[in-house]
Amino acid sequence: MKLLIAEDDTTSRLMLSSVTAKWGYEVVVVEDGDTAWKILQEPDAPLLLLLDWEMPGINGLQLCNRIRQLESNNPPYIILLTARRETNDIVAGLNAGANEYIAKPFDHAELKARLDVGKRMLGLQSELATALSRLQLTSSVFSSTHEGIIITDPKGCILEVNDAFTHITGYSRDEVLGKNPRILSSGHQGEAFYKAMWDEILNNGNWSGEIWNRRKNGEVYAETLSISAVADKQKNIEKYVAIFSDITIQKYNQKKLEHIAHHDALTDLPNRLLFADRLEQAMLYARRRKQCFALAYLDLDNFKPVNDTYGHAAGDQLLVTIAKRIKYLLRESDTLARLGGDEFVIIVNDLHHCKDSLPLITKILEAIAQPIRVGELTLHVTASIGISYYSKTILIDAEQLLKQADQAMYKAKQAGNNRYTVFDGIED
Repeated sequence: MKLLIAEDDTTSRLMLSSVTAKWGYEVVVVEDGDTAWKILQEPDAPLLLLLDWEMPGINGLQLCNRIRQLESNNPPYIILLTARRETNDIVAGLNAGANEYIAKPFDHAELKARLDVGKRMLGLQSELATALSRLQLTSSVFSSTHEGIIITDPKGCILEVNDAFTHITGYSRDEVLGKNPRILSSGHQGEAFYKAMWDEILNNGNWSGEIWNRRKNGEVYAETLSISAVADKQKNIEKYVAIFSDITIQKYNQKKLEHIAHHDALTDLPNRLLFADRLEQAMLYARRRKQCFALAYLDLDNFKPVNDTYGHAAGDQLLVTIAKRIKYLLRESDTLARLGGDEFVIIVNDLHHCKDSLPLITKILEAIAQPIRVGELTLHVTASIGISYYSKTILIDAEQLLKQADQAMYKAKQAGNNRYTVFDGIED
């Protein structure tokens, strides 16, 4: 099967073309949206598309919109590649016409699974289009496919379902005949979502995307769904055909991979990548609310001798215990992250006065200094903490703010450890 990859980043483009070629795809690679659009105008254009959101010229979102405006009985299956994770961005991508999205960085196994789903959906779409043009379904495809199929009349009353529908939803054929597919509704999608979906079906004859539905037992599940309108020669709609696949496990794995990518493996705290995002959000929030926050850079004193004397396993357990002690003292709105080794950072949000953070910092120092039991060992460590402040009157970026806290931390170490130092603005 032909696969079009539109990706402007050279490294990502080479990686994607290499792995997908190994999976047997006939790969067509471009580096911008304009070239991708030209290729899609050609006869026998690829139907399976991997589009990067951010590209020169036409971006991935605009390309999705253009593609969905084309009249086609065999629309392409679009997977949008994006580093964006905000719900609004994801909804915008799906509403623009993407069937799937994959958040960067992504796992090769996840990519292959999503391409396999697209390949299957395109195959079924092609088979179904041929069958519907003759006003009959191939019974073997209908009954044996792993994808659920629903056929309704123009008013939305269910006329037929296949065995896979029963397997996925838990409803028997007799329980749903004559009823509306709304019986599967989970409530996760609002009226605006369904209005946009039906507008596209009525205007273009088909819709594809992801939704959350509910099984008979009440369990909510994720599915990829493709709905096509079947019309007669006078273009009067006779039936609607919906094909769907249960992707709940993929969604779970995706969420798990995203968690791994943004959290420290040892302590399960936010890692450097997630911390950077939290810091930017804290700065934006402080500016909007006209408040301030404290950034504390924490480094353990004499941690190396623990590793050297008792081994890395003891050192790791000590770090886990310290992380739990600090987290216990923080509020839900605060952030504790591990940058690596024995270095932690803390964002103390929602401060009316920057120095309001100091009693908390003192408690953290006291908590760390308490003896720590690791097996039969009793370990003692302390910490040096550097503090920098951010408020509406301080024009500084995230990198500089972290640098200030780091400098203050080294001053605390020079002053004798087990203490905090507030950045004084002299060094920068």
